Amino acid sequence: LSGAHQQLEWAPEIEATVADGLALELELPMEGGKVMEYKLGVQGTIGSFANGKGAHGVQYLGIYNREKGRWENALLYMGGYRFSEKVSTVAMVGIGDVGFDRTDDVKLIVNQAVFYDLSERGRLGVEVNYKSGPKGEFLVMPQVHHAIGKKLSLQAGVGGIHQTDQKWRPQAALRLIAVM
Repeated sequence: LSGAHQQLEWAPEIEATVADGLALELELPMEGGKVMEYKLGVQGTIGSFANGKGAHGVQYLGIYNREKGRWENALLYMGGYRFSEKVSTVAMVGIGDVGFDRTDDVKLIVNQAVFYDLSERGRLGVEVNYKSGPKGEFLVMPQVHHAIGKKLSLQAGVGGIHQTDQKWRPQAALRLIAVM
């Protein structure tokens, strides 16, 4: 609500595992009640390392940007590692905003999150996201994750975002996850 448009941004998403190590997702990023993009994703696990303490994989996103009227693509390498019983990290790095018709909008994407497990049901974390380009952005968001039940969890965060053409401003996020 603190951006230039003062619109609530939200993105319903459904993700399904279709085979061991392979998942598909559909996400509908919205501003207010208007769908801004159609995101179709494929995630694949490459494997584990360090005696199972780490895992890595790839994610591809095909994104139809309704405002620009074109398909864009993102390809990310993902890695996660558990340093101890309480401390873990997840990172993604790749390229985004790659259009079929041109490549001058290609952006570097780097996301890093570190978590501390408070208990079996709760964890604290901080997420840092970077996207390059003329309208690049940098996000820092401390967050809390809490398991509400065996199949329901809540993630909430409040931080700040800086975009190239704007000053730092507050950013909040809320995610409800239901496992079917």
